[in-house]
Amino acid sequence: MGAGDCGDRKGHRRHLAQEEGGSVEVGRGDFEAQTSPDVRSQASDRPFEARQAIDEISGMFWKISSAIEDLKGEPSQKSLGFEARERARADSEYAFLYRAIADISDWHLEVQRRRRTGKGVWYAVVDITMWDDDRVGRSVGRFHQECTGKQAAVAAARKLLAQHADQFAENITVEAEVITDIEWQERVKQFEAD
Repeated sequence: MGAGDCGDRKGHRRHLAQEEGGSVEVGRGDFEAQTSPDVRSQASDRPFEARQAIDEISGMFWKISSAIEDLKGEPSQKSLGFEARERARADSEYAFLYRAIADISDWHLEVQRRRRTGKGVWYAVVDITMWDDDRVGRSVGRFHQECTGKQAAVAAARKLLAQHADQFAENITVEAEVITDIEWQERVKQFEAD
């Protein structure tokens, strides 16, 4: 593919249904294989306590992500990554958490760089969402096209949007966006998890 070219002109369709009100079950299979019998029996006696703890911990994830995403500009992201690495060196007890924060900041920094330059691999994405009476949406179609460069992805998104505009209805939206390949990789992981 040359600069500004897009591959796979037809795009790929993926039907997704998002679960509402689902819960996550915590399995113990791997944990049991790595622990002594005494620890296994204690863990099996307290699954509610463990789930409650992980719910409390994961409830704070959005705050971390939001604080990192709210940083404006590449210098702020670079500074956050640097500070997190410095703290990882100074605080061995929480070093792994600081390294994780630095990794998240690095990811956001790379996305910011790609958005600024428009270079690299980009994806044109069109999502078709059906909304119920309670305004809860369920994805009923997703089309994408890989492109070289942001401008090529914008042009491809317009074409995909035009191709699927006839699916728009009172309760169905058709939305287009362009994202970098690293954002696309994360999105694909979410699709597979759903």
